Amino acid sequence: SSTTTAMATTSTTSTGKGSTTTSTTSTIVLETTPMAVLPSVYFKLRKDYLQALEDSRSLDSVPSVISDIQVQSSGAFFVLSRVASDGSLFAEAPTLDVDGTLHLLLNNNAFGNSSWNVSLVDGNTAYFSPIPLRIFVLPVNDPPSFSVHSQSIVMTHLGLNYIPNVVLNISAGPANEQLSQRVSFTILSWKGPENLQMSNLIITEQGTLSFNASSLSTGLVQFSVIARDDGGIQNGGIDTSATMTLNLVFVSIPQSVGHIILSQISQSVLLVRWPYTQTDFLIDETRTFFKISVQLANLTTGTYRSFEMFHNRSICPDTCSVLIEEIRPRSIVTVRVVVTNIAGSSPDQVESLMMASTNLAPTFSIISLANAVEDGGPVTIPRAAYDISAGSNEESFQQMTFILSTSLPSAFIRLPFIDSRNGSLTFQTALNYNGRINCTAYLVDDGGTTYGGVNVSLVHDFVIIILASNDPPTFMMRRSAITLLEDFGSFLDVGFAYNILPGPADETWQSLTFIMELAGGLTNIFSSPPLLNSSGTLSFSAKPNQSGSSNWTIQLQDSGGNAPGQSYSAVELLQIIILPVNDPPSFVLSPPLYVYQQFGGISVQVAREISPGPPDESSQMLTFTMKQLSGSIQYFTSPPTIDQNGIMSFSRIPGAYGQTNWSVSLNDNGGELYGGISTSTKIFTFFLYGIPSQVFGLQYYARGSGVLITWKHSDMTLTGEQLLNSLNLVQTFLISFRECKDSCVLMSSIRL
Repeated sequence: SSTTTAMATTSTTSTGKGSTTTSTTSTIVLETTPMAVLPSVYFKLRKDYLQALEDSRSLDSVPSVISDIQVQSSGAFFVLSRVASDGSLFAEAPTLDVDGTLHLLLNNNAFGNSSWNVSLVDGNTAYFSPIPLRIFVLPVNDPPSFSVHSQSIVMTHLGLNYIPNVVLNISAGPANEQLSQRVSFTILSWKGPENLQMSNLIITEQGTLSFNASSLSTGLVQFSVIARDDGGIQNGGIDTSATMTLNLVFVSIPQSVGHIILSQISQSVLLVRWPYTQTDFLIDETRTFFKISVQLANLTTGTYRSFEMFHNRSICPDTCSVLIEEIRPRSIVTVRVVVTNIAGSSPDQVESLMMASTNLAPTFSIISLANAVEDGGPVTIPRAAYDISAGSNEESFQQMTFILSTSLPSAFIRLPFIDSRNGSLTFQTALNYNGRINCTAYLVDDGGTTYGGVNVSLVHDFVIIILASNDPPTFMMRRSAITLLEDFGSFLDVGFAYNILPGPADETWQSLTFIMELAGGLTNIFSSPPLLNSSGTLSFSAKPNQSGSSNWTIQLQDSGGNAPGQSYSAVELLQIIILPVNDPPSFVLSPPLYVYQQFGGISVQVAREISPGPPDESSQMLTFTMKQLSGSIQYFTSPPTIDQNGIMSFSRIPGAYGQTNWSVSLNDNGGELYGGISTSTKIFTFFLYGIPSQVFGLQYYARGSGVLITWKHSDMTLTGEQLLNSLNLVQTFLISFRECKDSCVLMSSIRL
């Protein structure tokens, strides 16, 4: 029967990134075919080929390559004869044990195929014909590799930078991969000084680093770099190198030092200090140091000299200092400090100092007495201080300042001050102060006290006397204009003037008087003129029916006099305005009008003593108006009107009679502003009489011994006292209209 046997070998390789790649399984399969008659020496290959992976040195022995072995003696052995083979595949020629175990030892980094014949020979020289066997070694990509310097110093600049050979010994793998594969680089990350800013970072195939720098800094920069070839990862190959750290020390033009501090520590020695905070690496390799340039100019001799000093960066990590010695007094020392390295020099920092000598005390003289007047404003006394000296001619350049003190600082709103340039004394006393003030003064120069120098003069005393002066009185008004209406009568304003003061507290003994004077306008509008008493009460009275404006000046006078000072206050203005108010017009109206048998147009004087008001309204225009209050307008063919002379005109309808009431108004054109009255109204009554109409509806009724007579009439009704003389004749009876309206009833005993 047919028999099949399989053997598998698995190889595992780490990529170095935390992942695992499993290679292709190598399988040797030997198959035998049953024969009807087996020879005395016989074997069978399980498979006619064998596959292995490059660098699979674990395949030193492959068991069970042979099956169905039949030999005649224990001395049988296998013979492998190479038919065609790449000699570089095997470190040693393959061998096959009699039990069928195949021994292989592959060379590193070799791949290809090899053909062999397998024969079996026993001890009796029996021989089995060769069977071909092919061995395939499949290629597996080796990872690329490279190396870097442990640390390199490079100079950088703003913009595009190229740094060659940052990556060395670039290899795609063993020799069989060098020619066919290309290697590229990837920068995974970088870190460096805080101020360093880079973009477009690239490492070329040749190992050159390029980048664009937008901000520079000096210090260590570390790059994490990997290499990658194009050999792929088939059969468990690796195309990526291990991660390497590239250390580069970037060196750029250094930053400038901090502010230079110059300190004179003796008459001829100057201490120079400056801070420097930039972090530097490899100070010796980058040749970083400070260069100090010194210039000395002596003002006394007019001589000049300069020299340079160099200071090691490594001995002053934070603050650096040097001493400059043998400097003459009154020399101007100018110090310039720069930082240099292999990339260049920083911007310089410069500071200067005048070397001081022993200072002499300043001197001066001053007047003993200064007079001023109370409230006189700013006071200047020229040359109050004189013979002012800084100490010696060599110190004439010094700045001097007077220091003054006073026994009563509150007496001033501007304290005493002496100008050291001309000796003038200036001050201003507080308001309302007078009296004597003691003062002291001394002079200070800026020469200092170094090396036993004296910069303060002797103290001098002087006196300021302020002479008393009368202050003007003051007051305030509640208002600057008073507006009243015509016919207001009398005016009284208590507290019109307030805050009435004779001056400051030292003048309270003074008496006060208000003075009011006419400044313009009308005077005849007052029956008693305006008066303002010392307590601030304003009073005046106006004439009836007068209006207009009057302007007045008001001043307050005290009893303090004017030498020196001022006894009058500032002038205030007051305007008094009396606004006109229209008075009503007036007239006298006639008694009721009785009209009997007159008809047609009628004119009659009904209004007399017609007046527009007081004399100041004599120019006003007057008109009468009438309005019916009761009765019928049908009494008239034209309603009644009254002209400006008081003549009433109307036209009566014939036969109409009765009573009608009218309002009669006299109107002027003075208006009603401010409550004025332009109209006067009175009531006027008409009595119209005529021939009564005939009665109708006469009826008689017997009532006992008497007769009841009734009738009707249609005349208009008149009532009250107005009808006393209006009688109606009915046969022999006189019946008053007031006794019957639309119908009359008479109860009487009569003869018929």
